[in-house]
Amino acid sequence: MLIGGQGIGVLRFSDRATTRVIATGIGIRRPEHVLRSQLDGSNVGVRNTNAITFDGGRAFYASNFRYANVIVENAMRTRWESLPVTISLEYQRNLGCCLRA
Repeated sequence: MLIGGQGIGVLRFSDRATTRVIATGIGIRRPEHVLRSQLDGSNVGVRNTNAITFDGGRAFYASNFRYANVIVENAMRTRWESLPVTISLEYQRNLGCCLRA
């Protein structure tokens, strides 16, 4: 189960410059279903997103999955309509890193 939310804000400094801020937070509940599919080979998706540890012969993810993501995008129109200048910065962090549920 994936639980989260997203907010978007737009700042217009002029008719030529715009800044968008996008913030997202998500948490994955009961990730053991994903883990089982990775261990039995039925899920061939990204395997390097979280380390797998073993305790008493049972497999667990080393960390929880609680992600925070912020994107800041600055756009400026130029005198050539088809050639705007855009600069984006992105920050993503697993806030549940190294914690087990």
